[in-house]
Amino acid sequence: MTERDRLSAGVRMALAMMQGSKMDKARRLGVSTNTLRMWESGLSEPRSENISRLARQSGMSEEDIRAGRLSANLRTMTND
Repeated sequence: MTERDRLSAGVRMALAMMQGSKMDKARRLGVSTNTLRMWESGLSEPRSENISRLARQSGMSEEDIRAGRLSANLRTMTND
């Protein structure tokens, strides 16, 4: 798995952790829904400030988003 693959997987996980529609999520992140689709598919990568926003909105760490993984405490929360 490439670095870009891991990042797009992390973006998908972070977006799944957020409440609301894709449009709501895009609005809260300050980007378009098309941008979200490009991040999710790996066609483009979010800039550092967008990864920070995504981390704050999703509850994931920036490191976990970049690595495409859920930390142990988030895995526990999602399984409850």
